[in-house]
Amino acid sequence: MVSALEDGDLTIEAEVTERATGLVSDTLNRLIESLNAVVTSVVVTAEKVNESAGQLEGIAVETAEQAQEQTVSVQEVQSLMKAVNTLT
Repeated sequence: MVSALEDGDLTIEAEVTERATGLVSDTLNRLIESLNAVVTSVVVTAEKVNESAGQLEGIAVETAEQAQEQTVSVQEVQSLMKAVNTLT
């Protein structure tokens, strides 16, 4: 059983008996349950972080596009201001 745990098998369960090793088995089972909960929490959090990163990437692309549009608008205004200055 310990070998399976070392290999990462968190589905294994130790047999609890009335002997002295039963307490060790019970403790080990609770440890496995806790470890499973932690691993599940980490996986869920990683998925949320990945999703948020994707959203941030989309926002960054949109912001870059809007900045480019503003640059073009500023250049157009500058060109119009030069034309106004020339005409005056």
